Amino acid sequence: MLIAALLSASPAAPAKLVTGLVAPTLTPFHANGTVALAGVDRQANFLQATNVSWVFCSGTTGESVDLTVAERKLIAERWMALSKKSGAFRVIVHVGAESIVDTKEMAAHAESLGAHAIAAMPPTFIKPTSLDALVATYAAIGSSAPKTPLFYYHIPTKTGVDFLMADFLAAAGPKIPTLTGIKFTDVNLQDLNEALHVDGGRFNILYGRDQQLLSAAILGVDGAVGSTYNFLGETMGLVLAPFAAGGSGDVSAAALELARTVQLSNARLISIVVDWTNGVGAGANWIKETENLVAVATGPPRLPYLEATPAARAALASALKGWCAELNGAARPSWCAKL
Repeated sequence: MLIAALLSASPAAPAKLVTGLVAPTLTPFHANGTVALAGVDRQANFLQATNVSWVFCSGTTGESVDLTVAERKLIAERWMALSKKSGAFRVIVHVGAESIVDTKEMAAHAESLGAHAIAAMPPTFIKPTSLDALVATYAAIGSSAPKTPLFYYHIPTKTGVDFLMADFLAAAGPKIPTLTGIKFTDVNLQDLNEALHVDGGRFNILYGRDQQLLSAAILGVDGAVGSTYNFLGETMGLVLAPFAAGGSGDVSAAALELARTVQLSNARLISIVVDWTNGVGAGANWIKETENLVAVATGPPRLPYLEATPAARAALASALKGWCAELNGAARPSWCAKL
């Protein structure tokens, strides 16, 4: 079939550090707004029962720039302690901050913990306005953790920093020895495709738009970071499975159809929660509210997010129950049974 022919015709890319699903974990808080480290343990236990083998702590989903440096260090320490204890997952520590001084401090701290990788979004207020400035910024980050793989966190809708990632890799690769890849949270599939092939395909590109994962997988992505993988790991792994490295190179019609079904269900869920956020859940953090409802308790969000009202939570539960009713078989997550 055509897909098998295309896959077999492509040259083998170098082995990647991160493959499969990566959960960008939530930061758990007590009711008084302080970090509740026990919530990290609960998330770790839940994720171990799904297809998730990597976590990405203190990223966008984890309300990163709303945390202090001290809090982010505590969270990294807890995730790394649990990783070393269980051996069931590995950890990417997000260290991006508005101050390069803070970023370098957290990068060095992550390396001292033995983090498997670090990632950083660029500064978002005083932005790097040229490719040279962006490369210099990441060279400084890399120098603070010289033994730890570094990922650039590309999320232009949030940061406003929107260089082509193929250009960034070509410029930064020779200057930053630890640059390993990109967390590519964008819808520009042309740039994604070109980034996948820079320098013989040596960079590890992790796709970050959950609702487009199948499109990215067909292009050659074999790793993904997405908020919904916190509670949809058991199903979204089926989107990547037909294309997993080490397979026969033949994508069966049944596996591809299941991947399409699961991908559609993910897109549908995101549409539901976006509608909820724009309506009765206005101001709330839909990822945290959903996590609390269907997976594990992570407490309230931190301002400027608002806590959902009881009525809004009931509406979200009803909407998710309706979503579950549309699904069956492997495309239906096990938590649907408790709604």
